[in-house]
Amino acid sequence: MLDQLINARLPIDHPIMWFIGFISLVMWGLIIQCYSRLRSLKHIDLSSQIEVILTQYANISSTERNYLRQGWVSQISQYLSVGLSEIRLFVRILPMLGLLGTVDGMMACFEQLNSNDVLSAVSNGISQAMLTTLAGLLAALSGMYLAYNLKRQHQKLLDHYSNQWKFHEN
Repeated sequence: MLDQLINARLPIDHPIMWFIGFISLVMWGLIIQCYSRLRSLKHIDLSSQIEVILTQYANISSTERNYLRQGWVSQISQYLSVGLSEIRLFVRILPMLGLLGTVDGMMACFEQLNSNDVLSAVSNGISQAMLTTLAGLLAALSGMYLAYNLKRQHQKLLDHYSNQWKFHEN
């Protein structure tokens, strides 16, 4: 089966395939940025920096300190979630683009039914239809998995900071 896929005429000249490729690259670029932000936060000693800042607020009440900590956790959450909604949008769009390629390929197939070489025309149209569908689904599945993994790691890091900065009376 892999030989058939490699030897198949890829519809790389097809605009829908280019669009799937472009959106996939943008989505994977956003995923890389999200992982980079996550990695940078993991390597910063944020807890000690927060405690140093809290020593400057020695004269505020413990309730106000807790609000400060909650605000910092909220800012971390916002920082980490930049780009996630766009990734989820691309994950939803990519299968639809694959389906659009399927419909376009089938229409091209039906247009060629009255030609002299029906078998070649039909096989080219079906090949285009199936490969655009495959490209859209593979890109969407990879994005879906990575977006889920990012969300899970974000929540794990937020839980770590929330537990480390217990909102208790000092």
